[in-house]
Amino acid sequence: MVCVGNNPRLRFVMALAAALAASFNLASAHAERLKDVSALEGVRANKLLGYGLVVGLAGTGDDINASFSTQSTVTMLRRLGVHANDQRLRLRNVAAVVVTTDLQPFTAPGNRIDVTVSSIGNATSLEGGTLVMAPLKGPDMETYAVAQGPLSVGGYRIAGSSGTRFQKNHTTVGRIPNGALVERAVPIDLSREEIVLTLHSPDFTTAERIAKAVRETLDTIAPLPLPLLSTASPTGAEEATAGEAVAAVETPTEATPTIEAPPRVLVRDAGVVVIRVPDNFKGRVPALMAAIEGLAIDSDMPTRVVVNERTGTVVLGDGVRLMPVAIAHGGLSLEVREMPMASQPGPLAAGRTVVVPTTNVTAREQGGPLREVTASASLKDVVGALNALGVSPRDLVAILQALKASGSLRAELEIQ
Repeated sequence: MVCVGNNPRLRFVMALAAALAASFNLASAHAERLKDVSALEGVRANKLLGYGLVVGLAGTGDDINASFSTQSTVTMLRRLGVHANDQRLRLRNVAAVVVTTDLQPFTAPGNRIDVTVSSIGNATSLEGGTLVMAPLKGPDMETYAVAQGPLSVGGYRIAGSSGTRFQKNHTTVGRIPNGALVERAVPIDLSREEIVLTLHSPDFTTAERIAKAVRETLDTIAPLPLPLLSTASPTGAEEATAGEAVAAVETPTEATPTIEAPPRVLVRDAGVVVIRVPDNFKGRVPALMAAIEGLAIDSDMPTRVVVNERTGTVVLGDGVRLMPVAIAHGGLSLEVREMPMASQPGPLAAGRTVVVPTTNVTAREQGGPLREVTASASLKDVVGALNALGVSPRDLVAILQALKASGSLRAELEIQ
């Protein structure tokens, strides 16, 4: 048996453990962690961009038409103490590239990050090349990382002298795993009076559920201080003074208005939840985030059906409902056949044999019977009802549009 006593640190640890255990027990099959549905405002990745040269190519680099590649090579050689004449350079083993990457938050100097290298000239392949040191800059044009190293293309290109070629995957874009060394970190100030959570998919229901879960956790790990009550028993004049004080508290006057404390958790809108940092977490925002980012949140998403008319792809989300409706769908089939026939001239004729195409066009319309679709209460029932029609995915696109127009499809229809 452990005696808690008046040890505040031990009480905090036990309360935190109880809150985390309760959050895991309440997690449902569709629940997501708070860190997966929201992000701390101001804590995000930053884009880095750089320009460089890839060397060591087997004749697949930029040609003379890409003048900037030649100029960059000459500039690099001059910085290394080599004097070269750009008029005589014929570089096919060098390619000018753009280097891109994302600098994740809290990445410290000395860490390594992956980079993507893309050709901007007329190089045919970056296979086997090595990126020469290229500084990566942010929007403020300050250097935050330096990239260098051999490329991993993941494909190949084979070309013959007669123009025949074979290519697998994209050979003008490659990656360098851990190819950039971080030189500067992006400063992030976590000394805040309040933290702001931004939802990845704004939704009022999800925001309210986040606020409720965070509020319950803060009530456990950071309860509000209770007012101190005096244990002394006033007598005589002291009793009268105490009675007057109680009466003054029970009947506030207009001169002393009641000031309400700001809420601990506030839903600003469908995409923002504001949390006031408790007193025992002042200056310890990372500890507060560690205590709440694992909370199980049952996120609520809008009911939506996504249709891609170009590919005939239909995606139905959970919560889609169908009202009773009758559907008749027929298709028009158009078949065109061409049969070449030889036309020969008669005996002793001055003509010659020619090939004459013969075209046969057949149109056939298939009428579909009227089918009744009953009301569906789940996604499984909706899929079963639509499959019972026996139509192709492309025909299903037209049927879903008609169902939405008639009001029988209770979901948002998004057509891409």
